[in-house]
Amino acid sequence: MTVPIGFVSYETSNSSRAATALATSPAMLSSMTGATLSSATTVMLSRTTPMAKSMGVDGALMSEDPAETTDLNADAEPATRPSDPVAAGDTAGYGTVELEANGLTFECLVEHPSADAEDEGDLAVCLHGFPDDAGSMVPVLDALSEAGYTAVAPYMRGYAPTDPAPDGEYTVRALGTDATALLAATADRFDCDGDRVLVGHDWGAVATYAAAAAKPGAMDRLVAMAVPPRFNALLTRYPRQALRSWYMWFFQVPGAPERALRWRDFEFVEFLWGLWSPGWDYSRSRIESVKSTFARGDTVEHALEYYRQIMGSSLKELVTSGPPSPDERPTIEVPALLVTGARDGSIGTELFDEADRAFDGPCRVLRVKEAGHFMHQERPSLVGDEVRRFLRE
Repeated sequence: MTVPIGFVSYETSNSSRAATALATSPAMLSSMTGATLSSATTVMLSRTTPMAKSMGVDGALMSEDPAETTDLNADAEPATRPSDPVAAGDTAGYGTVELEANGLTFECLVEHPSADAEDEGDLAVCLHGFPDDAGSMVPVLDALSEAGYTAVAPYMRGYAPTDPAPDGEYTVRALGTDATALLAATADRFDCDGDRVLVGHDWGAVATYAAAAAKPGAMDRLVAMAVPPRFNALLTRYPRQALRSWYMWFFQVPGAPERALRWRDFEFVEFLWGLWSPGWDYSRSRIESVKSTFARGDTVEHALEYYRQIMGSSLKELVTSGPPSPDERPTIEVPALLVTGARDGSIGTELFDEADRAFDGPCRVLRVKEAGHFMHQERPSLVGDEVRRFLRE
């Protein structure tokens, strides 16, 4: 059975969620949202439709070789293991804790060191992205627990049940401040005096870079997945990424994205998951958890503010200072592991080719074969092994 969701039709059976093109036009999105799109947004969407190839993504927008798997520093073995079974999504059995950080109350999943791991007081904070919630970090929590870490995964600011920003701020600076404050709050709550690690996926990665650049002494290591450092500046060097990022432009349209996200019980979320991680057979419990998060309060509006505020600041910088250069941004001193999925339909893996230029400290980039944007959930064992290996180095 296939269910049309405006952009694509996808198989509802767990055996296949590969999207097929419906020769979509911007007019279909306008019908879904009830809005008349601006000419600029229409142009951007027209360039990305019809979505006639893998998961509806035009081949020109994908990585040159989505099956290729390499480690850019060549000191880690390529990811060649077969795909792992879906292990992410169910949060049953995981404890929760409320942490006060940066003036907000964060609801967090928490996992303590496993029984056979040596607890040395190490801690990790794991930050999710969009469209997602804290449950996406369950595989990472498991890996860190086995390595002896106390690990927490907060719902990001504005994602219920975490508090919304009282001042309406969802800037990169605020996210970075949240991250460093959460590290301190976790250490205080669980009496951790060992290493501190920050892990981020998607928007969580953006927060991780911001925290590391502003307060490198707040953490000992970082792991960032799916988004490279200095992403906005890289758009001038990789113009194809502007097409992959069509949704960021669409999210600037007043009112329309809110309606699109809520349309038909958040089918748009499933569309993005399928588009960004082709072939991922995610569990129903995982996607329903995320839909439930977005259905609570004003989570939709808050999540969209992330995109609106970063685009607003980027456009202001462009007008006042001209196109940004990746080499002009603050460098990061914290040792880092960066992870990208070779089949990411959202952010091209080639944007990680020069990621080490953002770091003064050691930086290793791992491309995960047969995985897309949500590689930590698609290949949980492989990514978990690499994270533990990085922490032992």
